[in-house]
Amino acid sequence: MKRIVPILLVALGLTACEKARELTQFTIETNTEFTIPAATGINLPIDIITPDVETNSSNTFENNNTRADLIEEVRLDECDLTITAPGSADFDFLKSIEIFIKAENEPEVLLAERQDIPDSGLTELSLDVTGADLTPYLKKSEYDLRVKVVTDQVPGSDIDINIESIFFVDAKIFGL
Repeated sequence: MKRIVPILLVALGLTACEKARELTQFTIETNTEFTIPAATGINLPIDIITPDVETNSSNTFENNNTRADLIEEVRLDECDLTITAPGSADFDFLKSIEIFIKAENEPEVLLAERQDIPDSGLTELSLDVTGADLTPYLKKSEYDLRVKVVTDQVPGSDIDINIESIFFVDAKIFGL
């Protein structure tokens, strides 16, 4: 019986620590759009710069009882692309895509990519995320994205694409 009590106390302590840890974890979702022009060449890399992406991070941090200096880790968990126009378009024209992130005084880093995209009529596409530490980028009020695409078909018209990014954030709770 004496052996069971310490084991139970350790198990309860670990459960309580895990619950407290979950309180310091949250996500930040961002959306931005870019356009692949109809005059895109085949098998040539094309760089597209998106408009600045506002993080609204200070508000998100405050809503989660933390602040930028208490952030311990930020990583991209999901990066999904959706064609928004024209309605008849799909990703069959795309051979590969890479998305890079850059912020003031921070180097450019590969965020997500997808190689060898199949011709399967998809209008939504999930990218493979790199797992890079993105803490300094999401602490900023905004960041830039550079999209590098290679096509294997010429798009018949401009194609508008939305990037939905879901970032995982782990922080210390303010005041603890």
